[in-house]
Amino acid sequence: MPLVTVHALLIHVAGMGHVGLGHWLGDPGTAGVLVLTIVSSVSVIGVAMATIEWHSEAARMARLWGNAAEGELLGVPVTMIPGDEIVLFAAGLRRSRIFVSTGAVRSLSEDCLRAALLHEQAHVERRDVAWRALLAAVEKAFGRLPGVKNSIGAFALRAECAADERALALGADRKALFDAIVAAASAPAGLPSLAGVAVLPRLELIAQSGGSRPRVPGPGIAAVGVWLLAPPLLAHAAVVLGVVCIASL
Repeated sequence: MPLVTVHALLIHVAGMGHVGLGHWLGDPGTAGVLVLTIVSSVSVIGVAMATIEWHSEAARMARLWGNAAEGELLGVPVTMIPGDEIVLFAAGLRRSRIFVSTGAVRSLSEDCLRAALLHEQAHVERRDVAWRALLAAVEKAFGRLPGVKNSIGAFALRAECAADERALALGADRKALFDAIVAAASAPAGLPSLAGVAVLPRLELIAQSGGSRPRVPGPGIAAVGVWLLAPPLLAHAAVVLGVVCIASL
């Protein structure tokens, strides 16, 4: 969308012909289309910041791999990492793996550990790691727009609820999954965890069988759509309809 808006700016500038820089700077049409181009390009900065964070997280994961050991728990392939905290999470954009701390193995009962592993296995099957990365990029790019953070939070919660449902469908004990999430909630802030997103709503849905996943608020999605589409549409409409002058001088 930013490139489409830049296209309108180039059409406008080309249509003005060979004029001095002062005329370009003083032309209201150029200023208007330029403002729309800048507005449209703001989201690119957010995506660039998200990309930097991805690289930082990849470096962190590489360091984690140095102390990790491949193995299998209760029939599920896992990567074991040292630590006393109860930590279970899926990571890896290209090849997602389930990471489990030694503290989780020591602290959780077999039923709780199986339920937690089935939950993370569901994330791997659904490619939720890539989905979370996309949500992070959207939040960086559009998080300041009204309603966007609420919508992103709802998307993330729906993904967790879907993984909970899949774990139960694969045979996880409902109470064991409930207890595993509660136990994982004790992990220090900043660590990836089974209980990383909206713990209470998830526990309520697990406790009351038959509950439905939360709906995603519409205003946040609409705000992103308007931010993406309005600048290129307005810029091209201004040029095509002659709202901005494109006559050569």
